[in-house]
Amino acid sequence: MTKTAPSGRVRQDIQGLRFVAVLLVVVYHVWLDRVSGGVDIFLALSAYLLTLAFARRLDDGRALALPRYWTRTFARIVPLAVLTILAVVLLAPAVLPVTSWSQTQQQAVASALYWQNWWLAAHDVSYYGTGVPLPLQHFWSLSIQGTVFVVWPLIFAVAGLVGRRWPQVRPRRLLVAAFGLIFVGSLAWSVWITATDQAFAYFDTRGRLWEFAFGSLLALLGVRLSAAVPARVGRALGWAGLAGVLLVGIVVNVRDAFPGWVALVPLAAAGSVLLADPDDRHGVGRLLGRPWLAGLGNASYALYLVHWPILVGYVVLIDRDEPSVLEGAGIIAASLLLAIGLHRFVEGPLRSLTSRWGPCRNLLLVVVGIGLVLACVTGWRQVVRSAPTPAPSVAVEQHPGARVLAPEWKAHGVPTEPSVPTLAELPHQWALEGPSCPTDWELPGRAQQQCMVLTDPTMASAEDADDAASTLPLVAGPDTERVLLIGNSHVQQWSTAIREIGRERGWQVLLIYEQSCYLAPAGDPINDGEKKCVDFWPDVLDAIEPLDPDLVLTVGTRSEVDGETVLEAGIAALAEHAREGRTIIAMRDTPRFAEGLVQCQAARSDGDPPCTADHPMLRAANPLTPLVGPITGMTTFDPNPIVCPDKVCVPEIGNVKVWMDNHHLTRDYVETTTELVLAWVRQAIERA
Repeated sequence: MTKTAPSGRVRQDIQGLRFVAVLLVVVYHVWLDRVSGGVDIFLALSAYLLTLAFARRLDDGRALALPRYWTRTFARIVPLAVLTILAVVLLAPAVLPVTSWSQTQQQAVASALYWQNWWLAAHDVSYYGTGVPLPLQHFWSLSIQGTVFVVWPLIFAVAGLVGRRWPQVRPRRLLVAAFGLIFVGSLAWSVWITATDQAFAYFDTRGRLWEFAFGSLLALLGVRLSAAVPARVGRALGWAGLAGVLLVGIVVNVRDAFPGWVALVPLAAAGSVLLADPDDRHGVGRLLGRPWLAGLGNASYALYLVHWPILVGYVVLIDRDEPSVLEGAGIIAASLLLAIGLHRFVEGPLRSLTSRWGPCRNLLLVVVGIGLVLACVTGWRQVVRSAPTPAPSVAVEQHPGARVLAPEWKAHGVPTEPSVPTLAELPHQWALEGPSCPTDWELPGRAQQQCMVLTDPTMASAEDADDAASTLPLVAGPDTERVLLIGNSHVQQWSTAIREIGRERGWQVLLIYEQSCYLAPAGDPINDGEKKCVDFWPDVLDAIEPLDPDLVLTVGTRSEVDGETVLEAGIAALAEHAREGRTIIAMRDTPRFAEGLVQCQAARSDGDPPCTADHPMLRAANPLTPLVGPITGMTTFDPNPIVCPDKVCVPEIGNVKVWMDNHHLTRDYVETTTELVLAWVRQAIERA
């Protein structure tokens, strides 16, 4: 069915398919809240082309020249990536909220070093997270691709060595076996890790290698496969494949299954296109190979690089979660024009230049590019550290937040500034995390993994907080008050206030939390469906005695849209760790709504009802009071009077947005509750 392309010939239909794949990514990012499969196709195509090139070298008996390949490849892709990263680093201080600067700096370094996917996985970033992610998050796929560009040639080198040592063994057969094993092993891992921890799986290199192996197997077996299919059938499969590429993200909702076996669907569709005869007058290759489409394919790498920072920057500037249809079309057009310009004036000339350079000069170009990123990020950090801190009185007067609920509060005029945080900042309003607890503490598995030091008296004066935290002893000193926060994100949201209290009072504050894991012993049905919670709570409860905290703080109920559940089994398990000299506080949870109140207010038109909410929790007494009252050393408090004053939940209090989404508080608001929380903590300790 498929004609064998002459050696060195570039199939223009592949360039056209690359453009279609990347354009799908762009369109879905701008307008749709679904996975397109375009990135998976792009990754498989890169392995397909790499495999064709190296397989031809082996067939012809030519040297693989790996150092030359590596340096030329990275000299071709790094400069454009560096330009994108530098543009983000230089513009971020003027465009992005200050709360996202630190993560942007870290992501810039991780992107330049092709480590972005592991950075995102380590920081529990979810691809499906609400709101607008940071402007370099899309480098995750390029980081995985960079790993393959290093590892794949080594597989070819081993196959070539074996073929020379034992001439009866054909290198192509070895390669098919090797990539077949990678395909099966990586796909099995991807299916398992996706079911276990999808957020981590999305960025896991090991769970993505099978997609590259798919492209390599297609390159090695493509001629045989296409020859076995009649021409008309191949033509029909090619057109059906293109339809699948375009529609899979719309027809199949892969949100909860990606990147497991479901990613086979877009890859199979792309494979059908690749196996079709590119010279068939009525085939799909004729369309994809048209000069204008193939020409756009040449700029597909640049398009992928620039579209995401442009999109993120725009929604931050307009202070909305997403652009309108017309605005989205403008973003796509601007991204496309910029990509074409970058390809024509940067990528193309550099490729021509580096193809004539030797490995040393190409390597120097790569090192200089990465060095520029590191230098700019370092400079940005120094500027931030040396900048004067704004007068707190101005911030308090303009954005008092929960302070207005204190009886002694006296307003000095009406705030003239907009409320904070902005809508664009909302997705980044999680409480700030801290360095990991020292590894030599050797806490039970998940407790050690999730443990972090929010503050300690030694960290305040240290130049490097991470270094200071890494040397902390497991047994706190006699003069150190150790506070331990344990739970899920509804505990973590209060860590902003507890951290500030700890700084003021010289406490050591530790946090061990896992998203969506409610206080419960092993096997409790409250955490059914969350495999990550199976070991979490047993390990955390076992870590309490080695840590020996003076104060333990957790959440003892789970709010629902129409009520709340008391975590009685979890309270009973925690009560076993009550003892003299230790106070355990089980806070009541905060309400949960069907819709975010801040998001409701942003979409509200004149004449619409106000975006306020009632909740059954607000009309009922704290159910934890009779439960923990008889337990010596345990107590509770209900924070909802400062979250929903007068038993009504509102989007803003004191010119500060209260809600990040439909059930999490913003970091900015929790920070304003510090004095009120301190008063409650004192009262709770006295009652215990």
